[in-house]
Amino acid sequence: MAKIEKFKCPCCDGNLSFTPGAGKITCEYCGSEFDPSIFEELKSDFKEDTSWAEIDHEIWSEEEAAGLGVFHCESCGGELVTDPNTASTFCPYCGSPVVSMGNLSGGVKPKYVIPFKKSEQEAKDALAGYFKGKIFLPSSFKKSIQVKEAQGVYVPYWLFDADVDGRVEFKADKEEKYRRGDDTIIKTHYYKIIREGGVGFDHVPVDASSKMDDAMMESLEPYDYVNDRKEFQSVYLTGFAADKYDVTVEEAQPRATQRVREGTVNKFAETISGYDHCSASNVQLAIKRSSNEYAFFPTWLVNTTWNNKPYLFAVNGETGLVKADLPCSAGKVAMWFFIWLLGLTGIGTGVGALMLGGDQDWTAFFAAMFLGFVIGLIVAIVFTIKNKKKLKGFVKQRGAGAYYRNNSLNLRIKKDIYLYTKTRVIHHSSSSSSSRRRR
Repeated sequence: MAKIEKFKCPCCDGNLSFTPGAGKITCEYCGSEFDPSIFEELKSDFKEDTSWAEIDHEIWSEEEAAGLGVFHCESCGGELVTDPNTASTFCPYCGSPVVSMGNLSGGVKPKYVIPFKKSEQEAKDALAGYFKGKIFLPSSFKKSIQVKEAQGVYVPYWLFDADVDGRVEFKADKEEKYRRGDDTIIKTHYYKIIREGGVGFDHVPVDASSKMDDAMMESLEPYDYVNDRKEFQSVYLTGFAADKYDVTVEEAQPRATQRVREGTVNKFAETISGYDHCSASNVQLAIKRSSNEYAFFPTWLVNTTWNNKPYLFAVNGETGLVKADLPCSAGKVAMWFFIWLLGLTGIGTGVGALMLGGDQDWTAFFAAMFLGFVIGLIVAIVFTIKNKKKLKGFVKQRGAGAYYRNNSLNLRIKKDIYLYTKTRVIHHSSSSSSSRRRR
């Protein structure tokens, strides 16, 4: 009995108790019953360990520091590393034109850089095309945007490599549905899915600037780090600036851990099939080998203001991908909502009028009108949500799907454990068939 008590219910994590006579383990909370043998399969001695290796990074030499300078924005406190010959007319973070020059001192030197591939004009062209298809965007916003200048900035990143072990438990179910007379029988079979093994990740990026919104920078991914990276030389800063990092590698590690953890779950989930629903319920991670590098990635930034509110556009300087959070027109949302709602309600009313005919069956008429209204409401809501999402450009990445190491997945444990079955019976009245017979 004491051996069983340390386990929680596989369905709801409630307390378990043994049912005398029946030979079953029962959950005191949800009432589910289990055969005691499954708990032997659920045992695990997996130990979580999310500590990363410590890496010594190269520091700027005195000679290199003497050949570089730091732009300091008096308005927002932003700092940008650049060569002394580069002229900056505004701060890329806040758009302020008040920028002073200082000397570079200390800090980690980047090992690699992805040079700019997209020119300022290409970034502006990509920005112009970004507004297409966004029907909820205020017309005055599009007309008022005049991109006179874009600031090219190298954004600092910590890039994490890791070999990880993971153990993920999933809750899954599949339905079996059939008719028996006037009843529909629905049997839902519940399972516990276990996947345990190793997977590798290379160059998982975490931006090293607190001034750059994490969601904004992750929205610009992926960069082709493997093929386009170059050994860093200060000559790459000519005509550009580099954000001076203020997030240490230790401070970036929790985000790297989160992305690797989510990436492991997603990779293991790809090995599961045949279920109607599946979701992770317990995740454990152990980092076995890790390293990190410091690098610069190219980004074009454009600051603008509309209705006294600042807006920032970011363009991937390698691929030309554009992202921004855009305003939403309440008037356009209301107009399109009612177009769908009233339009489909009208169609339903028309169908009801045809059904009405000469029988004066007002029930069918109102049923068709109501059905049109419901469908119109659903379509309007879905249409609104979908098009509002198009205005939300800055979204954090879920996991590290772009950074899996090829052929690194190695599953040691792959179990699909049946737990129990619940049965529902839906009784159908025969009144609808009788009504059809009367007509």
